[in-house]
Amino acid sequence: MSSPEYANAQLADLTSDAANLGDAMLCGDIDEARFLTHRMSVKAVRAGLIEVAIAAERLATALGPVGTTPATGYGTQLLALADAMRRTGSVPPLPER
Repeated sequence: MSSPEYANAQLADLTSDAANLGDAMLCGDIDEARFLTHRMSVKAVRAGLIEVAIAAERLATALGPVGTTPATGYGTQLLALADAMRRTGSVPPLPER
């Protein structure tokens, strides 16, 4: 697999994790969200997407350790991660209002 193909595969995999993270949050499965957030951070570092990795780590911090209640404001960190993903070009832009 060539370098551009590998980069596209990594980005697709990261985007899939982001979609699954959204589903986990909507279902209230915070422990799954914690797992996916950590995995996204690792994958983002490997792909050289430092802004995404930082946003994922900030969300992980806001979600807290397994079995605890997330900190107030974790939604803001979730949106920051979505914005970081959007800036990679892997997520379509939001419609204009």
